[in-house]
Amino acid sequence: MKTDPYGERLTVDGGNYKVADAFDYGGGLVNLEKATDPGLVYDMDINDYTHYLCSQTLYTDKKVSALTGNVNNKCPSSSSSILDLNVPSITIPDLKGTVNVTRTVTNVGRVKSVYKPVIEAPFGFNVVVSPKKLKFNKTRNKLAFTVTVSPGSHRVNTAFYFGSLTWSDKVHNVTIPISLRTRFIDNFFL
Repeated sequence: MKTDPYGERLTVDGGNYKVADAFDYGGGLVNLEKATDPGLVYDMDINDYTHYLCSQTLYTDKKVSALTGNVNNKCPSSSSSILDLNVPSITIPDLKGTVNVTRTVTNVGRVKSVYKPVIEAPFGFNVVVSPKKLKFNKTRNKLAFTVTVSPGSHRVNTAFYFGSLTWSDKVHNVTIPISLRTRFIDNFFL
């Protein structure tokens, strides 16, 4: 649960009714001193945006080429997933089974760094991160990892449940929110 600088829990619109969640409080205030040394960043380039467009069924190779300005652009033959867009958060609005989500981080801190994941799984869900360590060095400053999410005790729910994934090297703590909701209603009344 997030709190303000005085230790009071954050609520929606400052009211006392609903406790704020990741959709309400966003990324928080910028700490300018920490911003100069973030440790890891979730960087995106034209390929990330191209794969995002390719994951949308309304975009053909021709439309993606027109948008990207690359006349030779071809969507990958394997299906892209909108869930793999390299943003610093993971949201799965209709989890129906086990889902793998991939993210890539770029080390902008110490050249030789080792980060370990700390998972706060949303209540009732299973979350596993692979690999168990990210080891950066002078020739390897970008690494990908996979987050495997599956419903534990939740089979049907209408609300999102929230957790987080933090990569820590004991100097930096790089945290992203995880928001999950199951949607098994399709066969609920059969």
